[in-house]
Amino acid sequence: MVDISTFTDSFGRPMMANEYIVYIQEPGGDFEFYDNVETLTIPGKGIGTVQRRLWGPMIDFPYDRVFAGEIELTFSLTEENATKSRMKFSKWMDKVILPESGAINPNRGNYTGYIEIILPSAKSDQGKDPIRMVFQEVFPKNINPVSLGYGLQNEYIRQTVTFSFRDYMEFADGGNIRSGTFGTGQLDL
Repeated sequence: MVDISTFTDSFGRPMMANEYIVYIQEPGGDFEFYDNVETLTIPGKGIGTVQRRLWGPMIDFPYDRVFAGEIELTFSLTEENATKSRMKFSKWMDKVILPESGAINPNRGNYTGYIEIILPSAKSDQGKDPIRMVFQEVFPKNINPVSLGYGLQNEYIRQTVTFSFRDYMEFADGGNIRSGTFGTGQLDL
């Protein structure tokens, strides 16, 4: 059995699941650092295929990029950040479907923003983060319910917000390795 120090010496330090940085940009705003993101779910990525037969057995033909899932962020709420982590997203949702009329905002650019997630490492001091993801055309889709109760005196409030997104770009090795949609003119990186 290999211990962690042998593994680290041979392959480098493993990336830790509790080391990440989250920035969120609301429509028309600046990227804002969120230090109270307790957990997050990074969605998957795939290729949609359809099976066709040219001759012989069926084969898969790709037809589209598919993004599996949504971005889920769980925020730990304090008296200082409750407004930033709940009310701000509620107001953002009011830009998607206007509360006065119930109409859907016809201009997507008025209600979409960005989320940037950075997975830092020991190389960060050299300006090379292993993975940096920028999710485009993001908006809060769901603010999950919060359970409160008299028996929860040793618990703190957590708020989960689910975000929809159109696509995302990944960067590695200081931006030298890139994957995703480029040239859309949406974000200057």
